[in-house]
Amino acid sequence: MDKRKKKLQKWKNGVGERIKEKLKISHDNATCVIEMVEYVSGMGEFGIQLTNRRRLVINLSNQTCT
Repeated sequence: MDKRKKKLQKWKNGVGERIKEKLKISHDNATCVIEMVEYVSGMGEFGIQLTNRRRLVINLSNQTCT
């Protein structure tokens, strides 16, 4: 269990490398996404800019998406 805690502490923005890679793949495959921004100040928050000028905020910690 101690190894897991140490790995968690190294995560940036509340997500690990595997989830970051999945987000990148989803972003690359999405046709309506212009930009994906990782919010450093939040924990697991990402901003997604869509082609229709909408911006979504995804919060992985709270499992929410605007």
